[in-house]
Amino acid sequence: MSIFEFFYRYFLKPIEEMEGYNIVNTLVYSILFIIIVYFGYKIIRRINKKIDNFFLISIIPFTLFGILIRIQVDYGLLKPSFFTVTPGIWIISALIWLFFVILYKDFKTISLFGSLLTAYILLIYKPIIYNWTYILSFIAFLVLIIIFSLKNQFMFPPFLSQIMDALYSYIGIKYYNLRSEHVVESFFIELGVLEIFIAVKIILTLLILYIIAKSDVEKDLKMYLYTVLFFIGFVPASRNAFILSYIQ
Repeated sequence: MSIFEFFYRYFLKPIEEMEGYNIVNTLVYSILFIIIVYFGYKIIRRINKKIDNFFLISIIPFTLFGILIRIQVDYGLLKPSFFTVTPGIWIISALIWLFFVILYKDFKTISLFGSLLTAYILLIYKPIIYNWTYILSFIAFLVLIIIFSLKNQFMFPPFLSQIMDALYSYIGIKYYNLRSEHVVESFFIELGVLEIFIAVKIILTLLILYIIAKSDVEKDLKMYLYTVLFFIGFVPASRNAFILSYIQ
């Protein structure tokens, strides 16, 4: 197998044919994510930005920006490509967020501009909603996340995002026969023990939160790690909420 054939089989073909993730691209995307997370923190520290309670909030509109484009692929209105699915759409979203981070002094302003950008994208790529239950529950979760962030309760947003991901994934797979695109989750589904995967996921989330809270690292790094954990759960949770609301 040539390098091109290898790259096509494990990276391009899963995008073109919407096959989901495999072991190879999961590993590569995970490494890429860790690299982006590492250098993202370095950049924030280099430009002397203090991570405050608006830091996590500033991530939300740019995540929704990516989701509003990503779900158009699920609707069949956009063709799957590097720039409309993982990892491309999230690299674009991260670069736009980083542009605002460098340009503006505080994360409150970045949150405002991100919200305006998301509102603009919302006018172009409107979500198709048939079942409002899931969107309303998503909004309720989102309000709680913002409230906890504003009150400096930084452990709750990442926990809630992981709960959202577990909840919407479980409902979609169990009651709507939706296909999981993730390697580990698919493994547990094939074994018929999805509930065990959900339980392990929640336990691991609590364990990671405990380790971060008890660590001796500086406060800014703790808040950054909380936000990373939040992002990992919020991205699939957001997409799944919109997919469930699309089902008639």
